[in-house]
Amino acid sequence: MNASEIISWCVSIICVSVAIWQARKNTNLKKYMKSEAMELYSDTGILLGSIQACMRELQAADTKLATQDIGRTEGMAQALLARSIKNIQHHFNFNRKDVDEWIEKGKIRSHHKDAFLTYAEK
Repeated sequence: MNASEIISWCVSIICVSVAIWQARKNTNLKKYMKSEAMELYSDTGILLGSIQACMRELQAADTKLATQDIGRTEGMAQALLARSIKNIQHHFNFNRKDVDEWIEKGKIRSHHKDAFLTYAEK
C-alpha cells in the first residue's frame, strides 16, 4: 500500500465515524423535540381546561369585565393549543389511526380529536 491509499483509508474512516456520530446526535435531537411537542400540548390543554372552568364560574356570577378578559385569554390558549398540535404533526406526521391510538393510550384528550384531525394526514 502506498501513502495515498493509506491517507484515503484514514479519511474514509474519519468520514464514516463523523457520519455515525451525526446520525446518533440527530436521532437524540428528534426524540427530544417529539417529547417537547407532546409536553407543550399537555400543558396547553391543562391551561385551556382551567380557563374554561373559570369562565363558566364567572359567567354564572355575571361579571362582564372578568368574562371579557378571560374570553381573550381563552382565545390565546386555543391558538396556542392549535400551534402545539401543528408542532406535533410536524414531528410525528400522524394520521387518523394514530389519533385514535393516542386517545386510547391517554396521550391526548378525546375532546381534542377534531383539532388533531384538522392536521392529520389523510
